Amino acid sequence: MNRRDVLKAGTAAAALAAWPGPARADEARWEKSFYVMDTWFWQSEKEFDPPAQAALLKKLGYGGMALSWGSRHAERRAALKEAGLEVPGCYVVVDIDGGYPSHLAGGLALLKDTTGIPWVALTSKKHAKSDPAGDEAALSILVRCAEESKAAGLGGLALYPHVGFWMEKVGDAVRLARKAGRADVGLQFNQYHWMVADRGQELRKTLEGAAPYLKGVSINGSGTRPSILPLGEGEYDVYPILKALSELGYKGPVSHQGYSIKGNLPGRLEAAKAAWEKLKARVKNG
Repeated sequence: MNRRDVLKAGTAAAALAAWPGPARADEARWEKSFYVMDTWFWQSEKEFDPPAQAALLKKLGYGGMALSWGSRHAERRAALKEAGLEVPGCYVVVDIDGGYPSHLAGGLALLKDTTGIPWVALTSKKHAKSDPAGDEAALSILVRCAEESKAAGLGGLALYPHVGFWMEKVGDAVRLARKAGRADVGLQFNQYHWMVADRGQELRKTLEGAAPYLKGVSINGSGTRPSILPLGEGEYDVYPILKALSELGYKGPVSHQGYSIKGNLPGRLEAAKAAWEKLKARVKNG
């Protein structure tokens, strides 16, 4: 073998080493795709219409976008479909005091033929925050939604704890999911709302309690005081969250919360994606 052959062989070997190879059969969804929430674009609708949003996400390597009912949801859904991107969920706010809301059916119809499920946030004026007295009213809505989700070919629903709402803590969602007693009624862990409503305390214990019901996760960069920044910005280390999820066997999707993020969105989205890849590598190697 001459010097040229050696160089060719070395180049081929390097290329093979860099090739990612086929996905593992047990590979988690969060290992394969990373999503954003449409909240990233709420401050920049004039600069980026839904088709431009989808094109940007596809260019940067994101897997898709979670939607919010009432925020150009149909336009974004159409743009994502055209771009071949996924919809991991649709955020829907429901008032438990008013019976079953008609817009829940709309959310289910929006998600048809996607891998997404409704992310249901629950409010009440009748009941105080976290008051179990509202559970019965909530469960009547949730069980019906789960049945209609099943009929639509979807994978159930995820309870979405939201600071300031009746269901604001992770424990509230766990309590409701346990009472529902159905595998298709789960919950979404949202880092920011956990940092505020639960004061960011007892991460491992919180995730262990949520793990049997966990259907989705939302993360973001943050300061030491709760804030919403692109991954890679802020002092808060998101690594313990993803590390714990990995150790607990979580296989579902992870989305990047983007509420209130402004500025150079293409640059910040690109940097957030790079930070995500580094975060995954830390979990894998660490």
